[in-house]
Amino acid sequence: MAIAGGVPEAAARAREPRPQSDLEAWRSLLSIFSNYSSVLDEWVEKMLEEAKRHEQNGEPELWIMNKPAQSLCICVIITAAVILNICVIQNIYHNDLKLKTVHFLLIKNLCIVDLIGALCVLPVPLITTMQGEWTFGEVICSLNSIINVLLWLQHIIMFIMLKIDRVLASCLPIGKYPLFPIRFISFVVMLSWLFSFSVAVFVTTNYDALFEPAIILCIPDLPSVFFIFILVIYCLALFTIIVGYVLVAIFLRRKQVAASHNPASVHILDYRGLERTAMASFLVTLSHLVLYIPTLLVIGLHGWILPPIGILICDMIVYSEFFIHPVILLATSTRMRKEVRSTLRRLRQSFSRR
Repeated sequence: MAIAGGVPEAAARAREPRPQSDLEAWRSLLSIFSNYSSVLDEWVEKMLEEAKRHEQNGEPELWIMNKPAQSLCICVIITAAVILNICVIQNIYHNDLKLKTVHFLLIKNLCIVDLIGALCVLPVPLITTMQGEWTFGEVICSLNSIINVLLWLQHIIMFIMLKIDRVLASCLPIGKYPLFPIRFISFVVMLSWLFSFSVAVFVTTNYDALFEPAIILCIPDLPSVFFIFILVIYCLALFTIIVGYVLVAIFLRRKQVAASHNPASVHILDYRGLERTAMASFLVTLSHLVLYIPTLLVIGLHGWILPPIGILICDMIVYSEFFIHPVILLATSTRMRKEVRSTLRRLRQSFSRR
């Protein structure tokens, strides 16, 4: 394990102890959960003791257990993210029908965000891991913070828009979807980029950029109240999605039972198919939400409660978010998988002829 050192500016501020109010804010939140179980109470106390130790030491640590292995993992993630996102983008871009579809327009833009993230975000932890310490200056740290906030915020916005589109496609009557033309959606996507960039610049300008060794990236030094708010929103979203799926499943099951009792009637909707589609959408959405837990642990909690191997695993999961969506898309779409294979086959043949 290598300890970061020799950092005069951005990482030096990481050594400064955080305000005591931040620690107390986490103590107030976690005390609510610890009242329900002695195990949780012990876990909370252990976490707070670990946080207090980090507060007193104020020394940023890069959890590097094996430089070549960790660097190789990040290289594999970058390569996979670039190749998979380019394959999906190329498949949509060369299909006129998909370009005129709102769903594929949103998928294309989400993959563009992830591709930029793989090229602009992940090289920073790769270089830092290879060097064993943060050696860049304060300006680079601020730029890295702006890029990180911009791309992750845009990623979340595109993901939300994509889920809203799927809900509208499932609920609206035939002929009513999409609600808005493709040009309007493209305009909204452009506005979302401007919004994300404005938020990134505003946050980084008003809160100093700080090198976070737990994630090996620079992020704004936001107060803990912000991450508590994000945690509450996350729990509410998770609870809403679970309850919503249960209600939809009950509704579809009742409709299916009612349809089975009237075999003579004509049924336009395939309720069993709708139930399977809802289940698949629920699992995909849930998997995306679960993947945000490591982000909260290494950024919101600064990796306080995790052992070194836990921090490394969370880091790799966070970095892998840039190729999770194309993996899920290609795994669930047989047709797109065949089209991508056909394209790769043609490219290989063209290179072999040369």
